[in-house]
Amino acid sequence: MLKYLNTKFLVLFLLLFTFSGRSQSIDSLKLDSLIYTLTLEKRDAETVNTYMLLANEYMEVMDYSIALTYANLAYDLSTEMNNKAVELDAALLNAHIYLAYYLDYKRALSYYDRAFILATEHGFEDRLIEIYRGYSSLYASVKEYDLATEFNKKAIIEAGDQANDQLLSDLHAYGGSIYEEQGDTIKALEKYKEVLTIEQANNFIGSSRVALTTVAHYYFLIGEIDQSLDLYRKALVRFERLMDYRWVAYTHAEMANVYLQEGRFGRAEKHALSGLSIARDYGLNKEEADNLRILTKIYRQGGDEKSAQKYQKQYQQLMDSLMVDIPAPKAASVLNETEVVETTTDNYLKPWVNLTLILLIVIVVVLFSGFVFKSNK
Repeated sequence: MLKYLNTKFLVLFLLLFTFSGRSQSIDSLKLDSLIYTLTLEKRDAETVNTYMLLANEYMEVMDYSIALTYANLAYDLSTEMNNKAVELDAALLNAHIYLAYYLDYKRALSYYDRAFILATEHGFEDRLIEIYRGYSSLYASVKEYDLATEFNKKAIIEAGDQANDQLLSDLHAYGGSIYEEQGDTIKALEKYKEVLTIEQANNFIGSSRVALTTVAHYYFLIGEIDQSLDLYRKALVRFERLMDYRWVAYTHAEMANVYLQEGRFGRAEKHALSGLSIARDYGLNKEEADNLRILTKIYRQGGDEKSAQKYQKQYQQLMDSLMVDIPAPKAASVLNETEVVETTTDNYLKPWVNLTLILLIVIVVVLFSGFVFKSNK
């Protein structure tokens, strides 16, 4: 009972402090409806779903600490209820928050592992694509590129089975970024070209954030700078209108890189500083790192070594605080399914192979014995 009362008071406490600053854009009517559900004090799937809806609402307005609190409450209640379907949803929500917004890789991995077990052991295979995407993103973040690539391939197979163009586009984009991070620009361009092909076939209707910025980056890599900047500008306007500051900060870093390669240091510096400011305002670690890294390059190429070292130090401190050693995923076995099948087949055939070899040896011995007998005769 004490645990329940503490949870209840925690929720009420949070609700008292959710209407300041960035939270003002929350839909008040929707929030009232969700709060009403919590006042019913039920310990059921509806309450878990309410917690998750609240977590998503606060992610939309970038109040990640409150979002995480609700996500934790959802998961704790789902495990208490022993409802595997809602536990899977809550596990994936927590994994996503820890990975995307806190860069807490170990906690993210623990939730993805739990989700994988739930999906495979309780008949929720339709959720595997989301889990594989999460694994891929997580391992790419800690520079385990082979694992990241293999999980992305698994996700692409799942997406192909669903005939989901937008999902395929996003997965090819992400696969390309993994190859590019490793320095394999040729394979990266092949993946990015897949994205462009899919988006052109759909006339760029409903293009995701990932698709827009990926196509802009593709044009940059092939030297079509004007087209690249035009798409980045359109993407930036769209993200600012949506108040999606994570993608605003990211796009500033990307545009800064384009201008830097063109030798337009003033424009590059302006975009990178804007992106860094937004990332820090909203606690966006990855986007902060993106803009710190490009600022280091800008000042170094511009001959301002003092400023370059300043931002390089900040970048390194941030990365050192984030990089950790994490264990292998629970889903590692699915990456070697082909090898397992081949091994099983080999084991099945071995008795027959051995028997055949024995018969051949016997035949050779008999023939040889007959030959020797005839010779002696």
